[in-house]
Amino acid sequence: MNDAKYSSLGVTQGNCTEMLSLGRHSYSSIFDYYFQYYYEHPMFESSIKKGLFPIYRGHHLGKDDILRRDIIQTLRTNFFIDIQYIQRQYEIDFFKYFESELSELTEFINDKLVLISKNKVEITDSGIPFTLQMCRKFDKYLIKKG
Repeated sequence: MNDAKYSSLGVTQGNCTEMLSLGRHSYSSIFDYYFQYYYEHPMFESSIKKGLFPIYRGHHLGKDDILRRDIIQTLRTNFFIDIQYIQRQYEIDFFKYFESELSELTEFINDKLVLISKNKVEITDSGIPFTLQMCRKFDKYLIKKG
């Protein structure tokens, strides 16, 4: 497996999965938390002068968030998911847990852009340009139009 890890901040080599960012409008990913810093310079600067992190808002990730982050990051980095690993790691039945999401991939499956077996979800070479669209099916925070 590739040592690179994808995050919304880009691709990072090795085990560098925790990211403390600096600067206005940046955000950090530390363990089970995401933090976003102030956009506005005066608020950012005021926090710094007080000796505080200039955090505008944050989010604690639940078990489902962490699972979905793992699915999305793995697909975007390696273009496949080892279903058996996910089932062991998160103690889920992958096909039941993601029944709705997998049904939303039907068009991609029919076009042979992604292959799904009992052991693996694999994005084909032809499907790589559509990886983001496939990953979006696993993102519960996106507004789903249906």
